[in-house]
Amino acid sequence: VGTNEGINATTAKTDGDFQRAMVAFESLYRKLGIDFGAVVYEDLSSGADALRTIDSVDGPNNELGQLFSKSRDLGQGINFFFVNEIVGGDEGFIILGIAGGIPGPPAIQGTPHSGVALTMMGSRDEPDVLGQTMAHEGGHYLGLFHTSESSGTSHDPLPDTAQCKASNDSDFDGYVTTQECAGKGGDNFMFWLASVGSNKVSD
Repeated sequence: VGTNEGINATTAKTDGDFQRAMVAFESLYRKLGIDFGAVVYEDLSSGADALRTIDSVDGPNNELGQLFSKSRDLGQGINFFFVNEIVGGDEGFIILGIAGGIPGPPAIQGTPHSGVALTMMGSRDEPDVLGQTMAHEGGHYLGLFHTSESSGTSHDPLPDTAQCKASNDSDFDGYVTTQECAGKGGDNFMFWLASVGSNKVSD
């Protein structure tokens, strides 16, 4: 979409921080045996300025759905949209990314669910987190759930991923964190909370 971080379709190709994020993203997927074809960079034009910040993700005609409706046919590819910010999230957290579904509509573009949106605000401070978030939200789009949810009371159904239970919430704040879940799935890239160290793909 074009963001306040100075990233657009032209600059992204050579921007050091953005390309570092891309390396982190691609390396995670290669661990899963997923290879990358050509990466296509495009700027949105029609109505894009109003979608630089996503103010609504639910309800009829929400802005996230409007953004995803601008997706285009990439064959087997996923449309990733980079915006300034996705407004919402629990107090103390920001939404780093949202997938259009778990899974998203496979090979169907132009719907309110056809894409992945990523927050660029602050991405220059931690480009590796942006890459990890791309992998994480892309994982949702491909059908993966969180290995453990924030409360520690629900987990994905896959037998080869560790579960971090609510009993690990040592500070009793209602959230299990990567530190509290060390050795129990906090290092998996599909753990609910983003972290540079969350780059394990399975047990």
